[in-house]
Amino acid sequence: MTVRILLVCLVLFVSVGSLAAPVRIEARFLPDEHVVAGTMRMTWDVPPTEAWFALLGNLGREPNPYLSPLVRDGRYVAGFDPAWTQIERVTWSTPGGEEELAFELLAAPPTLQTYSLDDVLLKVPLPRGPGELRIEFRTRFPHVWTGEPGRLGDLYTWRFGWHPLPTSPPADGRWPFFLVAHDYRLALTVPAGWDAALPGEVTREANAEGTLFTVRFSQPVRSVALFLGPSNTLRWVRLRFEGIAVDAVALPGSEDKIRALATYVPEILAYFADRYGPYPENRVLLLEHPNEVGVAMAADGVLYIPRWFFQRQDLTAGGILSRLGQFVLAHEIAHLWWGLGIGVDLDAENWLSEGMSQYLALRWYEDRFGADGGNVFRFERSGLGEEIVEYLIGFANFREHFLELPYLSTAFDGFDEAVVKPATEVRYAQASGVRLYNKGYLVLRAISYLAGEETFDGVLRQAHEQARTGAFSVADLQALLEQATEHDWEMFFAQWVYGEAWADYAVDGLTRDMADGEHVTVVHLSRRGTGFMPVTVEAVGPEGERASQPWDAGEASGTVEFRTTFPVQRVVVDPEHRALDVDRLNNASPRKFVVAWDKNEFPLDAYLVRPDPATEGVMISYLDRFGWGVFPGAMAVTGWVRYGRDWIVGGWAAMQETLVGELSLTRSLWATPTIGFSGTYWEPV
Repeated sequence: MTVRILLVCLVLFVSVGSLAAPVRIEARFLPDEHVVAGTMRMTWDVPPTEAWFALLGNLGREPNPYLSPLVRDGRYVAGFDPAWTQIERVTWSTPGGEEELAFELLAAPPTLQTYSLDDVLLKVPLPRGPGELRIEFRTRFPHVWTGEPGRLGDLYTWRFGWHPLPTSPPADGRWPFFLVAHDYRLALTVPAGWDAALPGEVTREANAEGTLFTVRFSQPVRSVALFLGPSNTLRWVRLRFEGIAVDAVALPGSEDKIRALATYVPEILAYFADRYGPYPENRVLLLEHPNEVGVAMAADGVLYIPRWFFQRQDLTAGGILSRLGQFVLAHEIAHLWWGLGIGVDLDAENWLSEGMSQYLALRWYEDRFGADGGNVFRFERSGLGEEIVEYLIGFANFREHFLELPYLSTAFDGFDEAVVKPATEVRYAQASGVRLYNKGYLVLRAISYLAGEETFDGVLRQAHEQARTGAFSVADLQALLEQATEHDWEMFFAQWVYGEAWADYAVDGLTRDMADGEHVTVVHLSRRGTGFMPVTVEAVGPEGERASQPWDAGEASGTVEFRTTFPVQRVVVDPEHRALDVDRLNNASPRKFVVAWDKNEFPLDAYLVRPDPATEGVMISYLDRFGWGVFPGAMAVTGWVRYGRDWIVGGWAAMQETLVGELSLTRSLWATPTIGFSGTYWEPV
């Protein structure tokens, strides 16, 4: 995607069975120290024998020893700058008095990363009987280009983990990552001259020394996110719509742009609420985040859109990024249903958060802008910039080019793997974004096709009713699907969710005949690969007439017979791209050709033909997999073929005084360096 969405962030390490006590926090923001200091309180009538907490700030306390300082500069604004959370005092209070409690700081398992693991876990043995646990802490904001968790300039952001987080201890060396909902209440004091944009129901009391903000929510939430900055930098735009308040915060110069973007929030919220269940709060916070690396984010009640978007929104052509920005906004809003509204294991099953948010966002996007053809770069006015963009990238279809194409490329390069697996077992960590966002979306699109779109909407709504403020698993999704459809989904999930199945559906040919006044067309089909799902076979006539039939694709080959009133000119398998298919060129018979005459094209299921009037030649190619060219004026030909991620064969020949030419064989070499993160990372060398 052009606007990258942060894939892995510091998240709440909490198991479903963790402590459910209310969480009260009183904190002070100390900008001169880049620190928030506070006291967290949890009360029990019957306390557990011990309480565990995660100090996520300490994951950034030490520099990554596997990266050079030059590479680290890509994260830190002015060289390594530590984050940390310090525990200053732990006490237990009862009506009879207060006592100091001993505590232990422990190392975390190497689940998310393999460095800076010391003092990430806090273990506190608790006395018997009712009482209140108080933990005094200090957390430092690092200076990082992403601005989260940390600061960028004088703007401070921390979504999850700026205070000790209730957790359960690791079991068998594994630490499932759940954003578990709690009844959070926050009282935050900022000094004079500073402001805070906070989610939920917020009150403020100002005096000469500063401002006290109090925050509460109508339901348990998974975080209380902080966004702090100078009062003269945070520009508030407050909009009130029916049933929802949108409080937007712009940085200087973006007030009009964020006001325009904010008007889409109630529309998208209503779309999701109508299909997937209501949004429980009556306020949403929309923030312009200072990062310029294109990272958009969400937290409970908060949407972060990067400055990158606002600065480039009209670059080259007016509104060039308008639709892209709306999709990113819809994706972040979708997290209020999945990942935040519904809690999932953000380690092994992050697909349910990111893939599902992609699915919901594209449902809204295609209903609004259409699903076919170029639907990303479209303009309401014409001009030189707009015409240039239309010529270069006007063909872009969001689903095909932003979601399906990366999956096709990753699969062709041999970097595809299951959408569900713990990070420590990931073999191609550099492709995790494609695996979770892109392939994750495609798997859900396939589920929607097989179950039926309305049925799948009902399943997602039931999941919302069942697990909002709770936890939801892939097994839960499978169970709801089986209940709703009365079919067994075991094979599909084994192949496409837990497994590494791949498939290539092809139309091998067709035969035509006449019988009883009807056109009889027999379509010969084949399937390669380790997985399959039923697909649609469509026959198309000369006037656009269409007929379709299903093919279960369970066997490696098969036939489908059409009896139609029209002659069949073309047959296509999976015409709407509902299945995961690693090669779409062979989906049609006869094969498709798309000619790029007066503007660029980039089909996923056809040969691309590029005439070149200057050389009187023509180039024909398919994606980046193979191509050839013929140049009659120069009496020359050229061609190349890629074989996965490793080999490229290329060559050319020309008739000069004699036949001359060249044949080349190129091998790409790959390394798997240790970079300090879980999973195996590949990079070209």
